[in-house]
This record gives sequence, C-alpha cells and structure tokens, in this order.
Amino acid sequence: LPISGLVLFSFLGLEISWFYPTLSIVMVTGAISYDRFRVAEKRTMKIRNALSGLISEEKLEQIIHSPDGLDIKPSSREVTIMFIDMVGFSIVAERTQPEEAFALLKDTMQEITHIIHNFGGVIDRTLGDGVLCFFGYHYDGSEVLGNHTSQAIDCAIHIQREILRKNLAAHRNNKPNFPLRIGINTDHVFIGDMGDERRLDYTLIGDGVNFAQRLESSCESYQILVSESTYSRYDHIDIESVK
Repeated sequence: LPISGLVLFSFLGLEISWFYPTLSIVMVTGAISYDRFRVAEKRTMKIRNALSGLISEEKLEQIIHSPDGLDIKPSSREVTIMFIDMVGFSIVAERTQPEEAFALLKDTMQEITHIIHNFGGVIDRTLGDGVLCFFGYHYDGSEVLGNHTSQAIDCAIHIQREILRKNLAAHRNNKPNFPLRIGINTDHVFIGDMGDERRLDYTLIGDGVNFAQRLESSCESYQILVSESTYSRYDHIDIESVK
C-alpha cells in the first residue's frame, strides 16, 4: 500500500488518501449506472414482448423510447370492439398437411393484422383462427383522433374485401379458402394489465366484449354484423362501399 501510494504520488500527483475514496465513488457510480441500465433493458423487453404484434411497429418504438408515457393503470373506456373468425379452418385443417395449414393461417393472420394496424386498431389477442381487436385507445394515453366506430367498420369492410379477393384466387387454384365473419360492438369496457412483475398482459373486460363475440358467431360468412350502438355512431354510410 505505501509503495503504490508513492508511485501514484510520484507519477500522477495523486495522494493515496484521495485515490481509494475516488476509486470507490467511481466504482459505485458505475455499478449504479449498470443496474439502472439493466432495469431499463428489462422494462424495454417486457414492453416489447407484451405489445409486439398488437400495435404497429412505429407506435411500439415510440412507447419504448418514452416508456414513462405507457398508460398501465386500469381504466374504463368507450371503444369499438371487433371479433374476427375464420370460418371452417378447423375442418379444412383436418384434411390438410400441418405445414400447409399453418402457412395458410399465418399468411391470412398477417394480412389481417396489417390492415388493423393501418386503420389504427389494437389487437388484444389472437384466438387460433380468430382475432379480437379494438379501436379508440392508445397504450401511451395519447388522444385518439377520428371516429373509432367508423375506423372499425371501414377496417372490417377492407378486410372482407381483401379476404374475398384472396379466397377467389385460392379457389381458382384449387386451394383451401377461409371466409371470415366479423362482429363489431361499441361499448364501455375495462382496459388494464392482467400480468405480473415478469410480463405485461393488457386485455379488455366487459359485457361489450362478449356481445361483440356473439355478433360474430351470429354472422354469415363474408358479412359484418354491427350492434345498434356501433351503427348509431358511424359517421358516414356509403352503401356502394359495402357492396
């Protein structure tokens, strides 16, 4: 210790009485910084794992760069809920090789997801051969622009058009095709995190969600069935666009 102190004083002009306290401060500061980095990294991964695929990649990156803006407290919100079901997939899957069945399902789901994100929707969860999504809410608590009821209906129309086009092409090539049924309902629901310290799990809870699912199950293939609450809030009825 005396030799090291002499060397430091001779070559660097440091007194031993200052060196070790300074070194300790530097090491403690570094440890605190590293710990904060690890905590931030875990939080980033938690957010990414929870929301990846549920919202657009652009919106996800905005939340990750400003995680303090993430609205994680349970709240009651009016949203427009959409249930989408792929009709007959389980029957067709029984007659199809697993690789082909999953490839068809994945391709269709990716297209539906892309359309939902483009119309400002949020995917709550995928249900095997179905999707539950909603419009009128942002995880970062920012204001939702536009009429979320109209966004949902316009999105549903676009999805049905694209899937019909896809299925007609599949039919011409003797490939399986999967019609969709879509149910839409506008109501107040509870939105909150059902996860734990290891993961985030945002979800919708309420009768409005159940009613949207009942609308979907009562719907015919290639059709959209909406509730009265949704219909009354739709701000532009264009019959030609629905045909």
